[in-house]
Amino acid sequence: MINIGIGPDSGIVHLSKGAGLSWVFRWEQEQPTDPTEFPAGATLELIIGAATFPFLIDGDTATISIEPTVTDAIENNTGGILRFTESGELPENLGILKVKRHDPQTRRF
Repeated sequence: MINIGIGPDSGIVHLSKGAGLSWVFRWEQEQPTDPTEFPAGATLELIIGAATFPFLIDGDTATISIEPTVTDAIENNTGGILRFTESGELPENLGILKVKRHDPQTRRF
């Protein structure tokens, strides 16, 4: 299994209304002979429910930014997967995720 840095806290993706989602991973060498950046043609995707969000990979860094209009529509407890694929290889699921919403509550008096 590859090591691309610290993953989500206990497999939970925390979302709040209007906040969107940004995530950054850096490729980390496990052995001195390992590559120092993401392999050419590699992909990293965040799959939540039926939606797939690809990371932008540049050298040793993979980033994703999802707009609040998109994340606001994702329901609490929706399942997800963080998936890595090297060119020509089978996809590898790096983490099973669940969405935890932290939306402000409307108070009624």
